Amino acid sequence: MGGPELKRSLKEYFIFYNEVRPHQSLGCKTAGKIYREVLDIKRRYVKTN
Repeated sequence: MGGPELKRSLKEYFIFYNEVRPHQSLGCKTAGKIYREVLDIKRRYVKTN
């Protein structure tokens, strides 16, 4: 597996891991969903302060 192919494969895996695969330790949510929820909470907090 060469450089461009490896890069593409890793990108696909990271998308799967963060956006598709539910994580038991995150209440069966994806890592991406948790990340976006935290960002939303931070944005709302900054707006109110």
